[in-house]
Amino acid sequence: MSFTPYPGQEKDLRNVPIALTSIAVVLVVARLVTTYKNRGFFGTEDCFIVASVICLVVFCIILVQASRYGFGRHVKDIEATGGSVIVALKYYYMSQIFYKTNITLNKLAFLFLYLRVFAIPLFRKICLTMIYLISASGIAFVILTIFQCTPIEKAWLKGAVAGTCVNLSWFRWTWTAFNLSTDLLIFTLPMPVISRLQMTNPKKIGLAVVFTIGFFICLTTGLRMKTIVRAAHATEQTWDSCPANLWSFIEVAVGVICACLISLRKILSICWPDRLRKSKRSSYHHYGSGSHSQSRTRGSQSTKRKGPGAGSQKLDSDDGLEQRAYTLDSVSTFCRNNGTTYDPDGKFLGKSDVRVVGGGKDADSESQECIIEPKRAITVRRDVSVVRQSR
Repeated sequence: MSFTPYPGQEKDLRNVPIALTSIAVVLVVARLVTTYKNRGFFGTEDCFIVASVICLVVFCIILVQASRYGFGRHVKDIEATGGSVIVALKYYYMSQIFYKTNITLNKLAFLFLYLRVFAIPLFRKICLTMIYLISASGIAFVILTIFQCTPIEKAWLKGAVAGTCVNLSWFRWTWTAFNLSTDLLIFTLPMPVISRLQMTNPKKIGLAVVFTIGFFICLTTGLRMKTIVRAAHATEQTWDSCPANLWSFIEVAVGVICACLISLRKILSICWPDRLRKSKRSSYHHYGSGSHSQSRTRGSQSTKRKGPGAGSQKLDSDDGLEQRAYTLDSVSTFCRNNGTTYDPDGKFLGKSDVRVVGGGKDADSESQECIIEPKRAITVRRDVSVVRQSR
């Protein structure tokens, strides 16, 4: 493959799309099987990736047909080999429509995946804004591609019919700038969130690597830009625009493949070194792991107490107040309405708002909801107010 026209490029226009489409279809099927097996249902992001791979298959068929009728050859060679310039240009016109549709669906699949994975309100608002922007812009670009010429058939009949067309050079560079800028924004969005996660550095690096897979799409977009210069000023459309058409398909296929690799992160983690996949204790308290905690006192005094063992709950005291640990079974007998808690002697300890996120099957599943959750643990997050009472 090259960024400039070369002899035999019509074969690459047929073989490369078939190979990439086969890989993409296999990965999409693997994603759907693992998602349904572990989660039991498909999300919005899965629907978008299915729509995208269907468009990709149609896109592949269009390029194969375009190659069959002579796209990628000189006009004189097309006529000599029994092809059809008009039919080849008609397939080229159709490929532009499916290219932009595919790109839009890929972007939306990534953004809806972010909505499922991250629960940060500001992050979700940014994602929703991006979804509205990309949806509206994608529809606008597709419509403009369809009606780029008046009448429509002038797009492939060229000078054979009277009419007008938009400035194709301006149109292609506008789309390319929009496409690359939104890709960069989409794939940098999770980075600040990942950097602030309370997990070990190896796990942060591994998670960041998974999400930076999407930057390969930006790379292919940048490589495709090298082909646009010649295609925008093509004097022989079937010959000059072939590399741009081929790299357009590569960009779309890489987008589908990357979207699937992110969702199949646990399969990818097999390649991650064992020593880096072993997690250290999280900053949250994990029940069932057994831990030790250090109590705090006023001044320079400090005492160490053995923390609660497996299946226990700890009410942390503040500044010199006594710490006590009770098992989960027994503490439930001391709780009253509205979250007030008493010790076994009936003494008021405080008010606690407890939320438990359990382990079990879901915590160890392929579901994207658990992508940053600790494995095989129960996490308890509490807001506790402890009241000192005089004796």
